[in-house]
Amino acid sequence: MIPFVISRHFLEIVKKNFSNQKVLWVYIVLVLGLHSFFPQKWERFALPVLPLFLLILSDWIKDFWQLGSKFRISILAAFHLLLLIPASFFPAQKNLIQMSLYLNEQPKILNLYRLNKSPEWITEVFILRKDYQWIEISSLPEQLQCSDRVIMNEKDFEAMPLSNFVVDQIFQINLIEKLTYRMNPSKNIRRTPLYLLKSKNC
Repeated sequence: MIPFVISRHFLEIVKKNFSNQKVLWVYIVLVLGLHSFFPQKWERFALPVLPLFLLILSDWIKDFWQLGSKFRISILAAFHLLLLIPASFFPAQKNLIQMSLYLNEQPKILNLYRLNKSPEWITEVFILRKDYQWIEISSLPEQLQCSDRVIMNEKDFEAMPLSNFVVDQIFQINLIEKLTYRMNPSKNIRRTPLYLLKSKNC
């Protein structure tokens, strides 16, 4: 929203609407303030304030439209429509979901080695079988049994020597997560594809 509201009308619109929207702003500040006290800032915890932002922005957009910023608002709507398509039809954390579903369908896999704690968690709700185990490692094992697999992120896959292994499966991510990782790789390692490796002798 921010690039689209930078205009000479911005302060005028804020002043016009603020008195009627004070209660909404107090609630938003309260929720975000309390949210900031906790170390885990999951996106879903901010969901209660989104409808209030939409109420506030609907008044702003109406005023921008009436003040002649029709082209600006049309571009804003088109931009968000483009974002809505991948956000709606491509599930988040697809790599974890696909990996969990695959593990559930492969009873021959008994030991899963997580290299450098990747992935950070798994979607266990998709795994009905309980005869497997997770093993955390910080370096690649010298040998793997055919019932063993190593799981790693893309960064480790590109950096590690993998002469003794072959790729069993690659669990991809969605378009938004690809963009997120490319823009800030160090903070979004968990949003990379996951590589499942097995011994080249299996």
